[in-house]
Amino acid sequence: MERDSTQEQYEEMTQTPVPKLVLRLAVPTTISMLVTSIYNMADTLFVSQLGTSVSGATGSWQSTSTSSGSSSSASVCGMKP
Repeated sequence: MERDSTQEQYEEMTQTPVPKLVLRLAVPTTISMLVTSIYNMADTLFVSQLGTSVSGATGSWQSTSTSSGSSSSASVCGMKP
C-alpha cells in the first residue's frame, strides 16, 4: 500500500506542470506562515500590556524561535550548517 502511495507521489511530482505544483505546495505553507505571524502579533499585543521588559522578552523569544525554525527547515531541505 505504501509503495503505491510513494509511486503516486513520484509520478505527481515529476509529471505535474511546475507552476501548478509550486502553487499547490506554496499555498499551505504561506497560510501557515500568516497564521503564525498573526498569532505572534496578538501575543505581543497582549503581553505588551504587562510592561516593556516583558515585551522585550517576548520579542527575543520570537526571533529565537524563528531562527530555530529556519535552521530546522534548512536542515530538512538538505542544507548543511
